[in-house]
Amino acid sequence: MVIHKKQILNENKRKCGIYLITKPLNKKYVRGSSVDFLKQNYNILPLAGHFFDYKHTPEKIFKLRYNYSVKFSSFKLVNYKFFKRNYSDFSKVQPVKTYENADTQKLQILNENKNKSGIYQWKNIETGKTYVGSATNLSNRFYIYYSVLSIKKILKKSKSRILSAILKYGYSQFNLEILEYCDSKIATKREQYYINLLKPEYNILQQAGSRLGSIHTIEARAKMTGRKRSEETRAQMSKTKLGLQAGEKHPMFGKLHSKETLAKMSKSKIGEKNPMFNKKHSDEIKQKIRKTKNISIEVLNIKTGEIKIYSSGKEASISLCCSPSTIVKYTKNGKLFNGIYKLRKI
Repeated sequence: MVIHKKQILNENKRKCGIYLITKPLNKKYVRGSSVDFLKQNYNILPLAGHFFDYKHTPEKIFKLRYNYSVKFSSFKLVNYKFFKRNYSDFSKVQPVKTYENADTQKLQILNENKNKSGIYQWKNIETGKTYVGSATNLSNRFYIYYSVLSIKKILKKSKSRILSAILKYGYSQFNLEILEYCDSKIATKREQYYINLLKPEYNILQQAGSRLGSIHTIEARAKMTGRKRSEETRAQMSKTKLGLQAGEKHPMFGKLHSKETLAKMSKSKIGEKNPMFNKKHSDEIKQKIRKTKNISIEVLNIKTGEIKIYSSGKEASISLCCSPSTIVKYTKNGKLFNGIYKLRKI
């Protein structure tokens, strides 16, 4: 019975085991083992001594690659290719979790990492290249990776090797590893440890949690310098914010700050912390403030029908021999002051 190459590859996808290749005439054979038994993209690796949990050094692989030439005419296999893997620091890390197929295991990845912080690693099955990252909420971060729309938006603004690779190869060509779960406070520190150890090829920045090594283009810098929004854009932004935080949508709707919170807010603006510390308003700004605060008051004498208009509540209070707070009170409740004066704002 003749066994074809395609059949061998298809029947042994993602299987771990021991294999034996023989030549029928003199029964010569070469044996070996593999973690990923046979890959669709690779030829068979007939190499004695390649055992489970053992990885050859790069120097050993170089010698084997050029010294071994095994020929079996019945199988038509000549000059075998080796697995495309990164052997440098591959075996130094034992992941907490491994998801062999990022496509078919999508829901499992999202559900098992809800509200967990830690370090993760994307690994390209075909090229062996990796990316190391960290997140305070892994599930939320993975949602971004699984959103093609989000990826495209990010790539329009900046470069990302891992996101470009995901679009190019597809999720099925990546496996995802959780290197460790850790406290969110030390996530960046642990990410830096793995970047230094594994030297991932997809990581553009070599320092975790920063833009060190990333340089804005001249065009980007020109856009950021002296950029001003048009009045239409500002009006639209204002309208959007009002819609998002109006009425019940406002985060403080139906709530009141506690006395402790108010005291903290007041303390945060005392002395040098105040934005107006050692500053003075210009005459123009003072005039604008006066216009917004000074509301005219109309006073109607219901007995005589006489109407007087005062430029401010203070001026009205002096004329009626009362306090400014009394003027505010009677303009709000609509009652008659001293039984004869009707007050209203104009």
